[in-house]
Parts: sequence; C-alpha cells; structure tokens
Amino acid sequence: MRRVPLAGLPLLTIYSIPVSLLGNGVSWLVFALTAGGFLLMLYLQESRQIARWGRSLGQDAQAVDPSGFGVSNGALRSSAGAIGGVATALAIVVPLLIPTLGLNWFGGGFGQGGGDKIKIENPSVDLKRDLVQPNDVPMITVHTNDPAPSYLRILVLNRFSENEWSPGDRDAPPDQRALGELPVIQGLSGAVPTKEYNYRVDITQNFDSNWLPTQFPISRINANGDWRYDATTMDFMSFNDDLRAEGMDYTMTAVKPDLSAVDMAASSAASDLAGTQLTSLPPNLPEIVRQLATSITAGQPTRFQKAVALQDFFRESGGFEYTTDRPPGNGAQTLETFLTPGTEEGRRGYCEQFASAMAVMARAINIPSRVAMGFLQPDHVQGDTWLYSAHDLHTWPELYFPGSGWVRFEPTPAARVPDVPTYTSYQFPQVPESPLPSAAASSQDVANRPELSDDKRQNPTSATTDHGFSVPWRGLLIGLALTVAVVVLSMVPRSIRRRRRDRRLVAGPEPVWLELRDTVVDLGLTWPAGRSPRETGSHLVHYFGLPVGTDSSKRPRHGVDVAPEAERALHRIVATIELQRYARPGTEQAAILKADAETVIGALQGGVTRGTRRRAEWLPRSLVVSRRRPTRSTAAHQDVTYSGVVDHVG
Repeated sequence: MRRVPLAGLPLLTIYSIPVSLLGNGVSWLVFALTAGGFLLMLYLQESRQIARWGRSLGQDAQAVDPSGFGVSNGALRSSAGAIGGVATALAIVVPLLIPTLGLNWFGGGFGQGGGDKIKIENPSVDLKRDLVQPNDVPMITVHTNDPAPSYLRILVLNRFSENEWSPGDRDAPPDQRALGELPVIQGLSGAVPTKEYNYRVDITQNFDSNWLPTQFPISRINANGDWRYDATTMDFMSFNDDLRAEGMDYTMTAVKPDLSAVDMAASSAASDLAGTQLTSLPPNLPEIVRQLATSITAGQPTRFQKAVALQDFFRESGGFEYTTDRPPGNGAQTLETFLTPGTEEGRRGYCEQFASAMAVMARAINIPSRVAMGFLQPDHVQGDTWLYSAHDLHTWPELYFPGSGWVRFEPTPAARVPDVPTYTSYQFPQVPESPLPSAAASSQDVANRPELSDDKRQNPTSATTDHGFSVPWRGLLIGLALTVAVVVLSMVPRSIRRRRRDRRLVAGPEPVWLELRDTVVDLGLTWPAGRSPRETGSHLVHYFGLPVGTDSSKRPRHGVDVAPEAERALHRIVATIELQRYARPGTEQAAILKADAETVIGALQGGVTRGTRRRAEWLPRSLVVSRRRPTRSTAAHQDVTYSGVVDHVG
C-alpha cells in the first residue's frame, strides 16, 4: 500500500511560504493570491497521485468512477480544502504568536539594551557601544580562591565568512547539561600540570544574555536551569527564551594549565581539525592577509613561534594604534582596511579588529583558530571578591596546539592590555652554526694520538689500564653472551607473533578475524564468546582509541566515534565475514583488505596505555590462551550494551 502524500511536501510548502510572506510584511492581497495558487497546486497534484492508485479490492468496477478508480472528486476536494485551510490558518496565526522563527542569537553579537543594561544577543555585531558607554556599570561578581582571576569567556566564534565572525555550528543535546563534572579538556595532554580554583559567580541585573559566562577551561559547573554546553567549544547556552543569565548565581571549578612554550613549539600539526570550520577561510580573502602572515612568520621555525610573531606584530612592530574611534566590523573588507597602512582607518582599531585579524592570519598559515568574547581582567574589591564591569568587555584569539589545547593570545596593544600571556614571552635559545673542522686540525689530531705498543697491537685482549690492572675480557665476553642470549630469547614470542600476524593479514577473511581476536587477547581486553561478527564488532568499537602517537595522555581516550576511520574499516571486515559465513554459495565476496585490519589493530592499540601495548608486544597472551574459551580483561570491565553502534560496523 502506498502512503497518502497529502501530509508531505505540499503541506510543508503551502505552510512555510505564507508564513515567510506575512513575516516579511507582504500585503494581504498578495498573501491571498499566493495561498490560493498553492491550494490549486495541491489539489491538482493530489488528484494526479490518487488517480494512480487503482480501485480498492472487492469493489465492483461498474459501481465506481472509472476516472478516479473509486476516489470521488468530492472527497478529494474536501481533503485538499481541509489541509489547505489548516495550513493557511497556521500561516496567519503563527506569525502573530512568534514574531520571528529564526535563531537570531546564533548569528550574532554584542548589543546594548535599555539604560545601563548590556544585552548580549548577536555576537557578530561589535562591542564598541559597550566599551564607550559613559557608565562603567558592574556586571559580574566572582568569589574565588584564585589569586589572579583573568579572562572570563562568554562564547567563541568559530566560523569566518566574508562578512563576519559567527558562532558556527553548535551541538548541545539535552544530556549535556551544566550540572556536575564536565568532559576532559579537548586537546590538553594529561602530562600538562594544572591547578584548580573554585568560583562562585553572581550576575547582576545589568547583564542580560542567553550565554553563561565561565572561565576556560573548567572541570565542573552547577547552574540551575536548562543550560547546555557544546563539547567542542565548552560554551554554555540557553535554549529557553525565558532562561537568561541576569540575576543568576552558580558555581564552577576553573582549571589553569601550566602551559610550556617549548612543548607548544614541539607540537605537531592539528590534522584532526583540518578542513573544519576552525580552519576554513572564504575564497575571496584579501591577498594582503596571506602576504602579511607569510612575511611576518617566515623566519620562525615552529608553528608556536609563528603565532608569537603574529602577536608581536600587532602589539609592537606593526605600527598599530588602539582606538575605539573607528567604524565597527570584523569581516574580510574591514580586515583589509585594518591591515593596510597609510589609510585613514589603517592600522587603527580596538580589540575586535585585533583578535579577528590575528585569528584569520593564523588560519592563513595553517593554525586552527577562533575568536573568544568575554571580559578582561576584573577589579579586586576585597578578600576573595572580584568585579567585572561593562568596560572590561574584550575579544581575543585562541589558537590550537595539540597537547596544549586551545591557547589564548593577546594581540591588542598595551594601551588596552598591558600584559601578554607568560608563555608567549619565552625566549628560545639561538642555535649557533657549528664550524666544520679544518683539514690541518684533523691532521694534527691524528698526529697527537698515542701509538699502541707492539704487544697491544698483537694481543688487544690483554691490554691493561694506566694503573696496571688487566681487563677481565673473558668475564665480560661471557656476560655479553648471556645478555645477547636473554635478548634473543625474549624476542622469540614477539617474532612469532609478528610473523603470524603478517601471514594472517593476507590469508583471507577468517584468518584476519582470528588475528583481530588475538590482538584483543594480547591487549588484555574482552573478546565475547558465542557472538555473531556483527555483535562482536559493536563490542569492539568501544575499545577504539586514536592512533598511537596522536594521544600522549597516560590514560588514552577510547570509545565510540573516537576513531571513525577504524569503525568504517571494521564495518567492511564484518560485512566480508558475514558474506563468507552466511551468504549462498557462489555469492560474490569482497576481498578483505589488509589495510582495514591494520587500521582496526591500530585503533585497538591506541585505546590502551603504553604499558599494556608493551606487554602485548613482548608477552603476547594469544600464544598460550586457548582460542575456544572466551577471554576476560585483566582490568575491571564494564558491560557494553547495544546503543546503535552496530550501525557503524554491520
């Protein structure tokens, strides 16, 4: 039976267009003509669709309308009229109840409310009006054991287009609430030392926003109401128009990492963010941006040093002036004017232009970046109490370095921000060029070397030290032989396991499946017994981690969606196993790929600790564990239940 299409696309079309027409102030005459036209289109389309159905079973062909196959034109007109009437009524009523259907706060920026109140709704509009307003009204009070609280972040802008910076995509499902412990900090290695400080935040009635100001990063928060966070940005936002930040109080735990300039200089490229909204630039980006970014950073050997060179360019060497006496904006055209010297508005601006320019130029040299908006340094009131006010509103760039995460920089000149982050002031040592030794010096060295006596040349094993003691060469040789024997014996299991893996990966689907099982056993994980390949695959993806070398933490992150490429590879392996085991004889089977198995093995190894990988390599349990028995993890194992992950593997 075919589904009746009356409630499908035509209804959505006739509903959405009148709503948009009335919402944009179109006259009632135009609205009536448009609605009538769509009602006619709905009637004609449904008439043609229903005419194709055929008559109902059990009806006399002579007793029905042959043109409609049992569907009367009167019923058709009634159905179309009812649906069209409901849609038209909704088109009239909905705009009266909901003046706008767009999420305006998602496109946006700082704007001023009535009186002294600061209302943050649209982050793409500059914050100049709030910076220059005459009254520096109090906004946020914090009570903390942090001896030096600093930047308080409201939100970050991820996407840069021709016209502006904007928040970009957000993913904040209902289970990501601002209640309790938060996920691990993105990109921050567990080896980086951190300190935690407790904050109690009191927001005055002067600060109105559906974004919740927080320190960055934080490990815990407790805020009443449906406040949710996006895991990639750790912004906290409200999806309820009645839930606002004004008058709120909440607690949080701030995390301050002790970032190292040396570690950031040694960090690798953030390949996992390549091609995302955190690295993209508009195609018509002014050429001056790339040219300046390349020339300023040309002499710097690392990405971090290039970022510091950009910061120094805006604060010191570029001839920039901080001023709020300039037009607003942060798009590509404003950026070109801001960077061009010698013009009326060139090299002059306030924090928004400086942050935007540095973030765009960082992307131009392949460093992921974004723009953060919030408050600058607060004023110390007394004891553990600090106050952020309207004139503390500020914008700054954040750049991403694997192992250190999102790192704050400060390109705004000292007239506005006197100090820069301490890690950007580190002086890297200059490596002098080592001169090549001359031929004369080499000859002199050879000439000055002591000659061996004839006895030492003929019997080097009987050489003596300067003190006349003989060297026990025989004992040393025996010890060396024993050491070599131990090393060789310890390498036997490793060698056998490697050769077995190499043979299996090219021997077909079942040997590959057996190799995956032995890899799980070697790593001390659980291979479920008596399960189908599909169920086993959905179990294994919970162990997947990032490839070895990309996650340097002591306890690597693992689980579903951590290694999507490995999940796709496992999906192909499972599909091939199922075809071989369950398909009819003669069914064409896809060849198993060695690369898929290696990808899955790499993900399994990336989800365990370094010590576990070493034990699996040098003492593989699969050489002694029976393959007929289910395996048990040596550590506490959490039962894995079906959660839809099977869609990734089967």
